[in-house]
Amino acid sequence: MILTLIKHSFYLSLSSLLIAWTSIINMSILGRHNSVSFYLFSIFLPLQYVFFAIQDLFRSTALSLSSKKSQNDESVEQMIGLMIISSLFMLTLFCVYHGYLYNVMKFLAVNSSAASEFSFFSQGMFLVNTVAVIHCILSAFLSGRDRVNQSFLFILLTCVMSFIFTLYVEKLKSYIFYQTLSYGLVCVAMFAYLIHRTDFLKANKALSKKNRVIVIKAIKSVGFPVAFSGLMVFWVVFVMSKAVAQFGEDVISGYGIAYRIQAMVYIVAISMGTAVSILMNHPVKLKIQTSFLIKTIVLSIISLVIFLFRDNYLKWLTQNDDIARHASIYLYYVAPSYFFVGFSLAAMTLLEQMGYGKKVVKFNFIYLVSIFLVSKMIFYFQINFNDFCKILSLFNWVTSSLFIVYLLTNKRHFFHL
Repeated sequence: MILTLIKHSFYLSLSSLLIAWTSIINMSILGRHNSVSFYLFSIFLPLQYVFFAIQDLFRSTALSLSSKKSQNDESVEQMIGLMIISSLFMLTLFCVYHGYLYNVMKFLAVNSSAASEFSFFSQGMFLVNTVAVIHCILSAFLSGRDRVNQSFLFILLTCVMSFIFTLYVEKLKSYIFYQTLSYGLVCVAMFAYLIHRTDFLKANKALSKKNRVIVIKAIKSVGFPVAFSGLMVFWVVFVMSKAVAQFGEDVISGYGIAYRIQAMVYIVAISMGTAVSILMNHPVKLKIQTSFLIKTIVLSIISLVIFLFRDNYLKWLTQNDDIARHASIYLYYVAPSYFFVGFSLAAMTLLEQMGYGKKVVKFNFIYLVSIFLVSKMIFYFQINFNDFCKILSLFNWVTSSLFIVYLLTNKRHFFHL
C-alpha cells in the first residue's frame, strides 16, 4: 500500500507538472513568431487562473465520485452527467463573458491596438478550456478507478501533441484550433479506452434522479470549495507579487524563479493529498497514520534538498548573478518552511476530497486576509528584501503550525482516529 501511495503521488505530481510546463513552453514558442502573442497571454493570465479553478472544480468532483467504493455502473452514469453539466456551465459562462467582454477588457486595461486580437483569443480560449474540462473529468475518472498509470499516459499524450502542433503554428487562430484538437483527440482516445476496458457500455447513460442529486451534492461539497481555494491561492500570489514589486526588477525576477520552485513543491504536496483520498477508498484501505508518515518523510527530503542545493540549480535557471542571489536569499529563509506548508496543503486537499471543502475555504480565506495584512505592514515599514523573506518564513511556520494543531485536536472528527 505504501508503494501504491508513492506511485499515485508520483504520477499525479508528474501530470500536473507536465501540463504547467507545456503551457509555459507553448507560450514561449508562439511568442517567438509574434510579439503580440506574449502580450495577449500575459493579459489573459488572470482569466486563465479562473479556468484552472473551473478545471479543479470538475476534476475534484469526478475524482470524489469515481473513487468511492462499490460504484460500478453508477460512477459511469455520474461521470456522463458531470460532463453534461460542465458543458452547460461553460456555455453559460461564455454567454455571460461575451455580454460583458468590453467591461472585462477595460478592467484588464487591454491596449486598444490589441483589442480585436484579445477579443478573438479570449473567446477562442473558452472553446479550448471547455474541451480541457472534459479531459480533466475523464482523466480524474481513470485515476479514481485506480488506473492512474493510464491517466498519466493520456495526459502525457496531450502534452506531446500540444507541443508538436505549437511548433508548426504562427497565428493565434491556428494555436486555438490545434490546442482544441489535442484535447479533443485524447478525449476520444480515453472514451475508446473506457469502452474497451470498463463497464462503460453496460452503464445507464441517462442520469437518474438519484445520481443527479449525488453529482450536484458532490459539486457543492467538493468541487466549489476546491475552486474557491484555487482562486484564493491566485489572490495570495497577486498580493505577494505586489509586495515584492517595491524591491526592483532583479528582486522581482529572483522571486519569480524561487516561486516557480516553490510551486513545484506545492504540486507534489497537493498530489499526495489527492493520492491519499483515492487510496482511502481502496479495497485495501490506506491507514491515515501511514499516509501522514510518508508525507512527513517526502516533504522533509524535498525541503532539505531545495535548501542545501539551491545555488547549484539556480545557476541552471538564470545566468544573471543578481537575480540568482535574490532567489537564493528567498529560498534560504523560506525553503525550510516548505515542510509544514506542504504538509498543510496535502491535508487540505485530502479534507476537500472528504467533503470538508467549506472548512478549507475558511482556512484559505483567513490565510489570504492575514497575508494581505502582512503585505500592508511591509509597505508601511518599508523593510528590505531580507527582512521580507524572514517575515514570510515566520508567517508560513506560524499559520501552518496552527492548522496542523487544529487538525490534531480534531482528528477524531475528520479522520475518526
